[in-house]
Amino acid sequence: RTRFQLLSDLLKLDGPDMTFDRLFNLGSIPNDKVDMNNAGAISTDFIGGSWLWPNATLKERVPMFDAHKEYTQGLLWFLGHDSTVSGKIRKGASEWGLCADEWPENGHWPYEVYVREGRRMVGDKVFTQHSATDKQPMGSESIGVGTYHFDSHNAQRIPCKPGTFHCEPTHTDPSPTPYTVNEGDLEVGIPCFEIPYWVLLPKAAEINNLLVPIAMSASHVGFACLRLEPTWMTVGHSSGTAAALLVQAAKKAGKPVPAQGLSLSVLQAELAREHQILHTKG
Repeated sequence: RTRFQLLSDLLKLDGPDMTFDRLFNLGSIPNDKVDMNNAGAISTDFIGGSWLWPNATLKERVPMFDAHKEYTQGLLWFLGHDSTVSGKIRKGASEWGLCADEWPENGHWPYEVYVREGRRMVGDKVFTQHSATDKQPMGSESIGVGTYHFDSHNAQRIPCKPGTFHCEPTHTDPSPTPYTVNEGDLEVGIPCFEIPYWVLLPKAAEINNLLVPIAMSASHVGFACLRLEPTWMTVGHSSGTAAALLVQAAKKAGKPVPAQGLSLSVLQAELAREHQILHTKG
């Protein structure tokens, strides 16, 4: 109960109308299942538990994985059994469970933790917030179109004493209560945007025979709209086509052609032939 004391306090403030399904983002998927995601200030996000993950070794990641699993198990058990939780929420929690036909040999838990963001490459150019929102399209550099908004979850939960946090409201209570702040959540809608070829490219001075479609050259905010599976499929398609064209170009030239030297007009022509959508207009 101590671990979820903040959640207990929050549920008291929410009142008797709060239900289990409003504490999560439950996305329906086939076979009467849902994809459970975070919703609200305290939910499935294990805030602060992933900071060391990007640079950790496989061995070091094992206890981090276990901690995430333990947090999720504890959250669901708390909502389903703790006496401080309303009967309505406990009843709602009792109606859900792990999928009986998935990973039965692993207690029905997946073998991988969902990694929203990790280490990213820094190329000669970096895809930023402005790259996605600039009204000037990428034009001849585009290799696909992205359609997702800026989406990044909270990075840390900060305990605060009144009068110490830079963005808190002015207090009229002479003895205001200490509080916590979740910091880092980013949910900002943007129009469709074009993805440039250079997000795939390392710095030319460092390596010239590599294309990177996942850990792209992007800032934290820029990556927040690139890190979706449909976008990775788009960029992966374009990467594969670019790699094939580089092989063809090397055979024709009789020597390796650097990834940074690929003809973008040839790449775009081939992608168009493969029905890749390259531009947000036209």
